Amino acid sequence: MLTGLLVLALLIAVSKWIVWRISFMAVLLYYAECGQEIPDNSTIQKYQTKAALKLLRQRRSRSTRRKQH
Repeated sequence: MLTGLLVLALLIAVSKWIVWRISFMAVLLYYAECGQEIPDNSTIQKYQTKAALKLLRQRRSRSTRRKQH
């Protein structure tokens, strides 16, 4: 029973990763087809950091709002 649940969780995680990867590739393909320059690695890493920090700030503000209520 537990093995089945773990396998199911793994399948869900892998499928979500595949969808995310295809979506990311679709955005890059869109940029290329529109004639826009595709960002280099350093630019992508810079925006990954900014997005992660933004996500952390959002989660912190949500958790502090819940504590106040």
